[in-house]
Amino acid sequence: GDPGLAVDWLGPDVPACAVASSDGSGVSVLLARPATDLVVEVRISPDVPTPAAEVQQGLVGLEQAAAAHL
Repeated sequence: GDPGLAVDWLGPDVPACAVASSDGSGVSVLLARPATDLVVEVRISPDVPTPAAEVQQGLVGLEQAAAAHL
């Protein structure tokens, strides 16, 4: 539903946007383009409220793992 906001979590060379709650509840989504021919989307939904920094770290880690294996 909500549009993603541009984020620089993956560095200046990887265009990305995210929808993440400020309190770590609900579904958070990161959409990134780590290569010209690759788009990676990752979603997480913590079971308990989680600090925003940890949600961001989880999204980044999943994106990097996915991009490394594609």
